[in-house]
Amino acid sequence: FQGAGLSVNATFTDSSVEFEKQTDASAIVASQLPGLSKSSYNAILYYDAEPVSMKLAYNWRTDYLLNASGTAGQPLYRDAYGQLDFSAGYAMSENLQFRLDALNLTNEQMRSFTQNDKTRIKGVLQSGRTLQLGINYSF
Repeated sequence: FQGAGLSVNATFTDSSVEFEKQTDASAIVASQLPGLSKSSYNAILYYDAEPVSMKLAYNWRTDYLLNASGTAGQPLYRDAYGQLDFSAGYAMSENLQFRLDALNLTNEQMRSFTQNDKTRIKGVLQSGRTLQLGINYSF
């Protein structure tokens, strides 16, 4: 198990901000900060012993405000989201390394909704699984 490890962290935030409503400048809307989830979690399982390195990472975050005044002046939110990624590398020599990255292994979707009501879906982003192969050579 030499070279193996686990890294786990959690972040919790409490924020608020006031916005003027786009359709009515006299209306003030209190909300959380855009782009900031109230909580997020990360867990990484890794192995790193020359010439091989591997990492399996899961990242998750709660829903969050995307835009305080989106379409028709309604706030736009992003639903909670989690993603599992894998990466591996192999060093053939000091100068030559091969790399594999597999992103979004669980094929998750990012959903957005309005008025903090998850039944009012505004959009769905389906990026799918992504595989990337790479070769690094340094001289």
